[in-house]
Amino acid sequence: MTSRLLATWLLLVGFIWLLIAVWVLIVMSGISTPAVAVFLLLITYFAGPVALVVGSVFVITQRYSRIGVLLAFLACAWLTWMIGSDLWPRVPENDAVAPMQYDWLSVALALIVVTSDAAVITMWRAHQTPTEFLFSYGTLQLEGVQMATFGRLLTGTSDALLKFEQVPLKIEDQAVIAVSGKAEHTIAKFTGRASDIISGTVFGLTPDEIQKADQYEVDACKRIAVILQSGVRAWVYVDAQYIP
Repeated sequence: MTSRLLATWLLLVGFIWLLIAVWVLIVMSGISTPAVAVFLLLITYFAGPVALVVGSVFVITQRYSRIGVLLAFLACAWLTWMIGSDLWPRVPENDAVAPMQYDWLSVALALIVVTSDAAVITMWRAHQTPTEFLFSYGTLQLEGVQMATFGRLLTGTSDALLKFEQVPLKIEDQAVIAVSGKAEHTIAKFTGRASDIISGTVFGLTPDEIQKADQYEVDACKRIAVILQSGVRAWVYVDAQYIP
């Protein structure tokens, strides 16, 4: 949820940036400029905001979110360079530092840069540092489900859940069926028997990705913390009616 709020702010910044770029282009349209210079001007003023808008949309829609964060990061770096170079004090010919004169627009642009950089850095850290483990024995192991849910392919290791057995679970949520392609999943039911073992994969996820997994799973499942066969402490979705 935090990443989506931050991405919404960056989306707004991207649209403001696009409006400014259009205004600059309109102003420049009355000036005779070589074609190469016009092409470079278009790249300079429009590549950044377009990348920021596209990246923000990826994060908000939770599709290809890591690519979205990367695009937003590069766009904000470009925005910082553009605005920072305009606000940096100039050195006149006599080598004396020119006084820095700020108007309300300069202050507003500086605030936008600072808040945008803080937002994208927060999103970058959230998407680049897995701090949680999730054990999957079902459809979250499928590449298509991973791309639809997390916007990336997960890397994991084989592990096992002890004292649980898998039982069929009929899925009625059409959105889940559309993603997994299956109307029947399996769910882990606690038995307490040492002979019951469920094999699967343990993945490293970020807190935001854990929330995305919560949205994917149906109401019959409950996420609990368990100790896997390897000794790793991880989250797992189990039958809410049979919790140890």
